[in-house]
Amino acid sequence: MADLTRSPQLFVPHHKPPESPGESPILFAFRGRELLVTSELQLPKVEEIDAQGIEAVHTQYLGDLGGRHCYSAELPKDAAVSAGFRFADLRTLFGSLDEIVHALAGRAVQIVEWDRTHQFCGACSEPTELS
Repeated sequence: MADLTRSPQLFVPHHKPPESPGESPILFAFRGRELLVTSELQLPKVEEIDAQGIEAVHTQYLGDLGGRHCYSAELPKDAAVSAGFRFADLRTLFGSLDEIVHALAGRAVQIVEWDRTHQFCGACSEPTELS
């Protein structure tokens, strides 16, 4: 993954995804509250995640970081990855991930959790829809 620490990055939050993910989107993929990282404790590229053959349960658009679209994804609870990748709790990644990336991962896990727990209306039990 490109080094996100070399120049100041401006994150612009948004909820409406673009028509195209653009070049080199950033994906925060979670199994529960654990983030998928490489064995070097870096975010894997989207292509590397796709190569794992894991289908996301839900995805969410987070916004734009320095011109790159950012997404979060909820992975299945039984998702397994090959050598060179692992799942790690964000607390254990503090100091290993770039400060901006770590903060954005914290935002991402909150959005994944909210999306997972708000699939149905608490009043009428109807499926919720993004508006």
